[in-house]
Amino acid sequence: MGPQRIYASGKAVMFSRGVCYLFLKTRKSSLELCLFLPARVEHSWVKSVRAVSRTKFAHTILVAHEDQVEEPLTGWIQTAWDHLDPK
Repeated sequence: MGPQRIYASGKAVMFSRGVCYLFLKTRKSSLELCLFLPARVEHSWVKSVRAVSRTKFAHTILVAHEDQVEEPLTGWIQTAWDHLDPK
């Protein structure tokens, strides 16, 4: 997608391009993604959505199987990336 910064902490990995667009946390049997998208997305993979600003919504998605790493998830990640205004 392009240049970005990746930060690791004890519990999560943060991907940013000026500001954060994705958090990744490991669970025992899955990965938990928190994507910051410009609009609410309704899908069975999305476990929760909350407004974090006037222009961003945090979407929590559990990835339990490798087949989930395809559309629509990859499209949502691209949308989160494209929505950023790098500074």
